[in-house]
Parts: sequence; C-alpha cells; structure tokens
Amino acid sequence: MKKLNVLFLSMLTLATVTSCSNDDDNSISASIVGEWEYYQEGEDLDDLELWEHESIDCGKDYIKIQKQGSSGNTYSYESSYFYTENSECKEETESGTFTKNGNIISEVYDGETYTNTIIKLNESTLTIKEVDEEGTWYTVYKRK
Repeated sequence: MKKLNVLFLSMLTLATVTSCSNDDDNSISASIVGEWEYYQEGEDLDDLELWEHESIDCGKDYIKIQKQGSSGNTYSYESSYFYTENSECKEETESGTFTKNGNIISEVYDGETYTNTIIKLNESTLTIKEVDEEGTWYTVYKRK
C-alpha cells in the first residue's frame, strides 16, 4: 500500500513533458480535479517511457482527484490499477488525501510527509516531480 501511495505522489508530481522554451508549457493553468490516466514515467523529463498498463484489456490505470469541502487546499484521491488474474479482470484501488499549495503537493502517510512538485498542469496534462533519497522521478498523466 505504501508503494502505491508513494507511486501516486511520484506520478502526481510529474505532470507534463514539455520544452523549457515555452513559458506556457510549464504553467499551472487548470484545476487538478478530475480523472487522470497514467501516461509516462521516468527519471529524466527528456527520456520518459510510456506507462506500462498491466492489463490494457481491463482498463487503463488512473487517478481520480476530488476537492475536499468547498474551501481550502485539501483533496482526496482514488488510484485504480487494473490487472488480469486467472483470465479475469481485476482492479486494485487505493485512496488518500493530500494538500496542494501552489505547485507543491504534500501527503502524510504512515507518519511521514511526502512532498512533490507539479511541473505542469493544464486541461490535458499533469506532470509531477518526486525527489527522495533514491533520486528524482517524474510521472505524466493525461486527462481522462
């Protein structure tokens, strides 16, 4: 479960793959609320790999993000991961909450705080960057 939460934060931190030459490409110009399919991941924004959906026939892995309450900066999420077991489609879900302040996302999990940075957020793309003791990881999502 911790791996999935950390993976979510990693992915949530890597919102978009863009060139630095266009300031609009690196902006936060949309709401994070919605359903986001996992699209790409990797250690380098210039060399991301497509997300390996374990069972594309069952569905694409995604995250659903909702605002908590009418004010404030707290959000809930539910991550869905699809796989096949004994020729049957299965879905594993995980949920939690996080706070968003500007382009910083924070989640407390098992007493530890995980902080990630939104690199890009627009109507179609969310890119999140996670930095921890193991290095830097980017995750890119596409709006579902």
